[in-house]
Amino acid sequence: MNYRQYMSKEDSEKLFQEYRGIYQTGTPKINLDTTLVKKDGAKVYVEISVFLVRDSSGQPAGFRGIIRDISVRKRMEEELKESVQRYRQLSIIDDLTQLYNSRYFYNQIDLEVDRSNRYRHALSLLLLDIDHFKVYNDTYGHLEGDKVLVRIGEVIKSCLRKMDTAYRYGGEEFTVILPETNGLEAVKVSERIRSSIEKEVFSPESGKEVNVTISIGVTEYITGERISALVERADRAMYVSKENGRNRISTLFK
Repeated sequence: MNYRQYMSKEDSEKLFQEYRGIYQTGTPKINLDTTLVKKDGAKVYVEISVFLVRDSSGQPAGFRGIIRDISVRKRMEEELKESVQRYRQLSIIDDLTQLYNSRYFYNQIDLEVDRSNRYRHALSLLLLDIDHFKVYNDTYGHLEGDKVLVRIGEVIKSCLRKMDTAYRYGGEEFTVILPETNGLEAVKVSERIRSSIEKEVFSPESGKEVNVTISIGVTEYITGERISALVERADRAMYVSKENGRNRISTLFK
């Protein structure tokens, strides 16, 4: 059979080019990965090693080679690749909200601070906390509380640009990194988030509707400062919002 009969058009064209190179240079091709198509249409992964055969006068006369079925190895490689990807996702994603977790937050804030210092771009940070969340959990149960966390995560993401990133910082706290954003612009983003969450209606019990609010602290990165100082300042700003009545935004820029 002609090899084009048991290979896809793309693979057969690639193989033709490989064979032509062997014919022209005389250099063998070792461990070339490609696929064959069985009678039932199933794909088989194979590894081919090909050598040029010459006649008695030294002229190219054909090819000799070995084809090995490597389907099992390929399947194991794909499974390993998928496992690595799943593990990576699990290591940086919060299971409940599907936002990034606090471990990834510190990785990214480090990168953004470095970028801010290098290019002199503004960088702002938000710290958000759900108001009276312990009371909500105690009243309606943790399952209903989890629904609130999930929905708030979704609302926060919907209020951000592609370049912004949101994180579940821990418990009922969230953080948002706003690259290339000064403090005043960050306040506008915060108000968008605050008002959107305030409008959300939850039904923890049949016939009962409940609104949830958040307190937000806003700060802007100061060139050269430590990351811990930036995060601590956002935290203090958030507690100012708590102390002044909750469901509001407070700023600390120095």
